[in-house]
Amino acid sequence: MELYERLAAELREQGFVVCTNSCGQKEEPPIPGTTPVFLPHEYMAPFCERAGYFIGIRSGLCDMIATARMKRKVILYPEERLGEGVATWLEFFSLKRMGLCEDAMEMDCGKMYSDRLKSEVLSFLLN
Repeated sequence: MELYERLAAELREQGFVVCTNSCGQKEEPPIPGTTPVFLPHEYMAPFCERAGYFIGIRSGLCDMIATARMKRKVILYPEERLGEGVATWLEFFSLKRMGLCEDAMEMDCGKMYSDRLKSEVLSFLLN
């Protein structure tokens, strides 16, 4: 959560309006300093296209926006290995490797929840 709070603060300083996909304060609180949004699934890709940017932990939401036309998409993956150590989350669930999305930045973030990860994401988004 700390990473997302710092990213959101930096993006707000750059003039972005930062939103969090959230179904409610108690069930799924938004990242502090962001605007909560809760959309039916069929509106998620058009919403993200209008917003122009997406940052998220790998989930089904990433599949929904994989083909959306945006300026930038950032997909973060846990660094842990799956099951019996067969592969990492990125190796197994990569949108690029599945042929679902060619334009996203995909990163293992397990050990990188730090200023370095924030810097890399911001550099990708702002350049």
